[in-house]
Amino acid sequence: MTVGSTFGCSSIETRKEAMEGEAIQCIIFPKDVDSFIGRLQEGLVYIIEGVSVIPADEIFKTVPHQYQLQITKETEFIVSDEDNDDYPTTYYNLVGLHAIQDYNKYKERLIDVMGILVYVGNVIPLENNWFLKQDIIILDQSCIAIRMTIWDTFILEIGKQLLQKKDHIVVLLACGWQVKNFNGLFLSTERFSRLYMTHKDATTINLVQWYANDNFAQRKSKSICNSTLSIHHTLLTSNAHRTTIKKFGTIRTVRILH
Repeated sequence: MTVGSTFGCSSIETRKEAMEGEAIQCIIFPKDVDSFIGRLQEGLVYIIEGVSVIPADEIFKTVPHQYQLQITKETEFIVSDEDNDDYPTTYYNLVGLHAIQDYNKYKERLIDVMGILVYVGNVIPLENNWFLKQDIIILDQSCIAIRMTIWDTFILEIGKQLLQKKDHIVVLLACGWQVKNFNGLFLSTERFSRLYMTHKDATTINLVQWYANDNFAQRKSKSICNSTLSIHHTLLTSNAHRTTIKKFGTIRTVRILH
């Protein structure tokens, strides 16, 4: 079972994986949350007794399944002491950053993405310090860069680490983020979101190796960091369609109306 952080919210989201890697969303409603805070640990395998099968939420699912499991204070979690090597201890279903351009496909889903951290903005207080906001930018092997906005508790837990690592090759794995469209497409933390720095697996290793050997990606990262434009206009310029001189004449031209 993979357990998502509550970050102070009144519900807990979990993902349960079977041996073949299939996942189902589990939900603990506010009245039962206090019974489980601090009891579940990500990466452990549990035997779960006493859950209800209910239809999954129609929007903002963390996994694409038609059902979800409802956990109540009567539900029992028993840590398995058997050989659990066949069970995945983490789960994510990555969406490439180029695919997020299809906003209508993802606007009602929570998605997982992975990319190289290329820009870290300063923490910005909003509404007389009631809210905190911080913008970061990641880049993946499609060479598409996208803005990610982290809020409040996320900033307190990871914001300083991001600033300290901005000059290093850092891979971010973001799970359960919402796609939004305001001054361009971007990803935003929600109550079920998680964020990992340099998550260790084969995908991370391949991403680091690609970035270390791709001069274009490195130049693109540098240009984003040095840009004096707003993040929105920087990404509009940076994510322009790439082509060669030979293929330029075959690209369809579009008249832009102002």
